[in-house]
Amino acid sequence: MPVGVNNEYGHVSTDSTTGQAKVAAKINGLDINAVVDSIVSVKKEQSELYQDQIILNVDVKIPAIDDLRTKVETLDNSLKQLTNELRSNFFGNSDVPNALNAKLFRPKQADGAVELTISPVAKISTTDHKINVSQVAAADSFTSSFHFVSPNTPVTFSGNLVINNQTVAITENVSTLNTIINDINSLTESAHVSASLLEISKTSGYVLILESTELAEPINFMGAAGTDASLQGSEGLKLPTTNTDPSTIATSTDEIVSGYTTRTPTGALGFSGNLVINGQAIPITSTSTLNSIMNSINYVSDKSNVSASVTTADGTNFALTLTGTQIGVPINFLAVTTSASLQGTEGLQLPSSGTSPSLLVDSKDHIVSGYTTTDPSAPVTSFSGTLLINNQAINITTNSSLNSIRDAINALSKETHIIASVASTDGINYALVLDETRIGTPIDFLGATTDASLRGTQGLLLPITNTDIDSLLAKISINGTNIERSSNIISNAILGVKITVNAKSTLVNDVVQDTIFGIDYDKDKAFKAINELITNYNAVIDALAEQKKMQSDGKTPDPKSVLYGENIISQIQSLLQCVGNLATIGARGDDYTSLMDIGLELNARDSEAKTGTINGKIHLNSQKLKEIILDGDFRKIIKLFGNFAQSTNPDIQAYSMPTNLNSTIAGNPIKMTYTYIGALPTDELFATNFSVPQPTTPLGAQAAGQAVTLTYTQNADSTYSAVITSSDIKDAKGNIITDLGIITSNAILSNSDNTFTFPSNSIYAGLVVNFTNIESPPTPGSPIITTFTLPQFTATLSMTGQTDVFISNVQGNFIKAPEDSIYAGLKLGFVSTEDTSPVSLNQSVETTLILTQGIAINFNRALSAATAKYDKTKEDATPTSIFDIAIQDLLDTNKKNEKHVQEISDDADRIRQRFQPMLQSLYETTYRTQAIALMLETQLALLND
Repeated sequence: MPVGVNNEYGHVSTDSTTGQAKVAAKINGLDINAVVDSIVSVKKEQSELYQDQIILNVDVKIPAIDDLRTKVETLDNSLKQLTNELRSNFFGNSDVPNALNAKLFRPKQADGAVELTISPVAKISTTDHKINVSQVAAADSFTSSFHFVSPNTPVTFSGNLVINNQTVAITENVSTLNTIINDINSLTESAHVSASLLEISKTSGYVLILESTELAEPINFMGAAGTDASLQGSEGLKLPTTNTDPSTIATSTDEIVSGYTTRTPTGALGFSGNLVINGQAIPITSTSTLNSIMNSINYVSDKSNVSASVTTADGTNFALTLTGTQIGVPINFLAVTTSASLQGTEGLQLPSSGTSPSLLVDSKDHIVSGYTTTDPSAPVTSFSGTLLINNQAINITTNSSLNSIRDAINALSKETHIIASVASTDGINYALVLDETRIGTPIDFLGATTDASLRGTQGLLLPITNTDIDSLLAKISINGTNIERSSNIISNAILGVKITVNAKSTLVNDVVQDTIFGIDYDKDKAFKAINELITNYNAVIDALAEQKKMQSDGKTPDPKSVLYGENIISQIQSLLQCVGNLATIGARGDDYTSLMDIGLELNARDSEAKTGTINGKIHLNSQKLKEIILDGDFRKIIKLFGNFAQSTNPDIQAYSMPTNLNSTIAGNPIKMTYTYIGALPTDELFATNFSVPQPTTPLGAQAAGQAVTLTYTQNADSTYSAVITSSDIKDAKGNIITDLGIITSNAILSNSDNTFTFPSNSIYAGLVVNFTNIESPPTPGSPIITTFTLPQFTATLSMTGQTDVFISNVQGNFIKAPEDSIYAGLKLGFVSTEDTSPVSLNQSVETTLILTQGIAINFNRALSAATAKYDKTKEDATPTSIFDIAIQDLLDTNKKNEKHVQEISDDADRIRQRFQPMLQSLYETTYRTQAIALMLETQLALLND
C-alpha cells in the first residue's frame, strides 16, 4: 500500500443522515468528508440561532409586550375614571364610570318605603331632602265570582262586555272562558287589560281574572247601556235612533250629521252619556265640546271605521259629522252593550252610594241592604244579576238566598276584605249586612259593571262609579310638596334622583317616618380611584424596571429582561415622563394645578431600580389627600383631573368641550345668551304663541327667523283654509328660493278653533298658527292677511377680545357651537326635571362659562392612542400604536429570520453537491496513482530478482 493511502481508500458508503454517497478518501490523515461535515455543521448552527430568535420573539417577547400593554391599558382605564369627560358627567353614557362625579345620598333618616338611586346628573344639595309616601301606585284588577265549569264549555248567557272602551261580544252556547280570554287579550294594546283564568278547585271550576296592564288606570266597564238615550233625545246630540239601511250606501260611505248644533264648538255641551259607535265607546261628560268629541272619535277611528269632523252649513252653527270609512257599511250605534236578560226590575235595594272615606278616618265601613225577607234561606226569586264588591263579582240567580249570598261573599273575603252576615233588628225581617275589615276604606260597589237590575229602584241601589283612579296613584310628599304619579318609579321630581316607591311610609307613634337625605359626591370612591391610579402607574414603572435589570456584572442583561434594548421600553418611558409636567389648562385663583397640590409626589428615580434610568414612582401623602377630599372644595379635585365647565346658571350645563381648548378659551369667561325670537304679526287677530318649526329637511331649518305672509280665507264651500307664502326664503347657501312648491304651503285646519298646521313635507312643518277671534272668521271674498317672522331659538356666544358667534335656528333644548368657530365642539344643554321649554317667546336666559382642562385629559389621550389595537381584518389596516408597531416589528424580523433559515439550508445542500464531483475525481486520481505505484513496485521486485 503506497504511503498516504489507507485501507479505506476508495471505499464508497451511504451517509445514514443525509442518504448521500460518501467516498472514503483519507489522504495523509486528512478526511475530506469530515471537512464537508464541519462546513455543513457551521451552517446548521447559524440556522438554529435564527430559529431560536423566532421562538424567542413569538413565545417570549410578544407576550411580554402584550403584558406591558395590559398594564398601560389598566393605567389608562384608571385615568378615565378621573378625567370627568363632560358627556359622562351630565348624561351618564360613558363606558367607564366616572369616579369623581359619582353621587350618593347622605342618609339622615331612612324608611323602607322608598329606594333611591342617584345619577351623575344629580345636583349636590346644600339642604336635605325629605320624602314620605302616603300611597303606592297600583294596577286595577277584577276576579269574576261566576265559576266556569271548564275553560272550553260554552256559556249559557250572552251580551256585550265593554272594557275600557273596547267591546267583547259574548254569545250563548258559543263563547267559552278561553274564547272570552282570547278576545280580551286581542284588545290588550287598546284596552290596557289582560285576561287569564284561575282554577279554584276541581269541583268549583274556573274564574275569569282581569288585570290592568297600566298602573293607576282603573278597569272601566262601560255601563249597562251603550249609547245613552240622553244622547239621542231632544236634550242630547239628537242622533238618529235608527241605523242606515246598507242598501242605500252600496256604492258610498255612510254619513250622519247630529241635530245638535252650537255657535261655539269649543264650548261645553252641558249633557253627558256614553256614545258607542261600531263597538267603540266614547264617554261624554258635561264639559265635553264638539271638538273634544271629534278628537275622541278620531282617536279610535282605525277601530270604529268612522271619522268625525265639526262642520257648519251657514258659517255660524256647527254640528258633529260622522263619516264611515268603508263603502256599504252603515254607522252602527250600539243601543245595548250589556245583555238585556241581566236587566230586571227587582233587587237587593242596597244604598245607592258608597260611604265617603272622610267619614271613615277612625272606623270601618258598614252597610245594610234595603231588601229584607222573613226567611233568609228562601230563594230571592224576584231578581238576579252580578254584585261587585271591592272588585270581586258575586253571581246572584233567582235561586240564591240571603244566606247563600252571604256565603258567596265570605268565600271571597280574603280578596274583598268584606265580612257578610244576615241579621234582623226586629226578629222578623232579615237583611244582608256587609262590614269592611279595614279602617278608613269604604266598601266599593263597582256600579258600571253591576247589572241595572241591582241598581234600580227595586234593586240593590249600589253606587254607579268604577274604581276611583285616585286610589291607584302613587302619592308622595317631597320637601313638603305633594305630588302624584301613575308609576312607582319617579325620576322627574328631583334632578338626577330616581325614587322607587316600595310601600307606604311607616308610622311610629302616629308619626310618619320620613326618608331624609342629602346628595353628595361619593368621596370615598374618589379616594379609592386616585389610589388605584397611583397603584397602576407604579405597576407600569415596576414592569419597565424589570425589563432594564442587569446581572451582577453590570454588563449583562438579567435573563428576565427579555425586552432589554427594545425601543418599546424607551417609548413607554417617554410616554410617562410627561406626568411630571402635567398642569391644568385655564386654572384660576386657588385651583389645583398639579399632583403635588393634593399630596402626590413624583420621584425622579425609583430607589428600587438596580440599574438603568427610569421614571420614578408616584408616592402618596394619604393624610393630605384625605383632608383635601373630605374637607376641601371637591370641585377643585374634579377640575384638576378632567374637563370642567363652571356655569353661572345651574340649568344650563356643558356636555362637550371645544375641540381645541387653548389659552384663548380656557379660563376666560364665555357668555351665552339663549333667546326665543318671534315677531308680532301685523294683525292682532293672530296669536303670537307659535311653536318652533321642526323641519323635515335641511332646507326647512332656513325658514326659521324669516318673514312670511299668511292668508286666511273662507272657501266657496264654507270651509276655511290658510296659505303661507314668502318671496325671500333662502336656501342653505343664502340664495333666494324661487320654487313656489317649496315656499308656498296650504295649511291644514286641525280643528274648529282655527288652529292651523302645515304638511310634514313642507318647510313649515311643525309650525302652528292660532286665529284668536273665532267669532269673526273671514267672510267669502275677504281674506285676512298678516305677515310675521317665523319664530326661532337663537344663541350668542361672546368672549372679551373675540368676535361674537351667533347661532340661529337652534333646534331642541341644546346649543351646538358652529364647527368653523373657536368654540367648535362646545355643546350646551338644559338640565331640568320637566319636559318644558326653558324660555318663552321673546325671552332670554343667560349663563357665563369658565372652561378648564384637567391634567389627566391629554395623558389619557396619549395612553389610549399608544394602546389602541388596530383591526387586522380590514384591508390596508396598519398598526399605529406603539405596542402594535413593536409587535409588528418583531413579526417582520421573524419573516426575515425564516428566510435566512431557508437560505442556510439551501446553501448546505449546495456545498455537499459541489464536493461530490471533487471527491469522485480525487478517487479516480488516487486509483491511477496506486496502479502506477503497484506497477513500479512489481518492476522493482523483478529487478531485484
